[in-house]
Amino acid sequence: MKCHRDLASLRSIGLVCSFIMLVAGHQGAIAEDMGDELTEPLFTQRSFLEKNVELDSEFEGADDADSLEVSVEANWVFFDRLQLGVAVPVGVNFPDEGQTTAALSDVEFSAQVLVCCETGWPLDFLSLRGEVAAPTGSRSKDIGGDGSFGVSVLAGRLFPLTDSVPDLGVQLQVGYEQQIRLTDEQRENAREHDLSHTREKDVIWNLALTQNYSQWRIQPVFEVLGTSMVDGLQNKNKGTIVEVGGGFWWTPFADGQGITGFDIGVGAKGPVTSRNDSNFTALIVFDWSL
Repeated sequence: MKCHRDLASLRSIGLVCSFIMLVAGHQGAIAEDMGDELTEPLFTQRSFLEKNVELDSEFEGADDADSLEVSVEANWVFFDRLQLGVAVPVGVNFPDEGQTTAALSDVEFSAQVLVCCETGWPLDFLSLRGEVAAPTGSRSKDIGGDGSFGVSVLAGRLFPLTDSVPDLGVQLQVGYEQQIRLTDEQRENAREHDLSHTREKDVIWNLALTQNYSQWRIQPVFEVLGTSMVDGLQNKNKGTIVEVGGGFWWTPFADGQGITGFDIGVGAKGPVTSRNDSNFTALIVFDWSL
């Protein structure tokens, strides 16, 4: 049976989802002219809505073990303002000592509501997003199994530069994320040191800069990614992790050739602070916009 803290977390998830659905139900009709959509970031959540199917492959290098996660994600837009999505990931761990393991990781469900904006507003896109990663993974194999939920405010804007330089896209994500269950290692630490079973709570703040060189079908992306732990099992673990990432989207087929709406994203990120457990993360994404 789940403890009372788990039930409280589930009630919090329900309140987040109810709030998102309430916002979706009370927004007016979307303006027909939303301007040009921004290029999608690689690591930051995008501020606009999109019907798409993605195949993500993310490799993370760490001191004691490397990991690979392959995820299939689908998003669909309802009522012009509400996007619902699901991502099914499979994780593989490559420990320095021991056997390689693989398992289904935490399946993630998402809902995003486009709040505004219209031509002439200071923002091109403003949306609210909620996510729940169900603890479906394998705790025994250290591949998920703990789950999390969170909510974000996402803003996007295109800034015109010169006639010879593409517009600069700026997207900002500010969010909150919390564990649903403690990891086995956290439970052991709590038992050994007589600590309260406090779940990790993080504030996320990510900034992405993009440009679209349509003549080359290349869209470069630069990102600054921040995670600030505001509450956790031990006070010494609180603090901020900052990472810097970059990469590009490539559209291999010109309009009318090959698969319409197909893009490939390649990127990497690494920490610029000493509080991160991972050394680097590499990402490749195959995206088909529907």
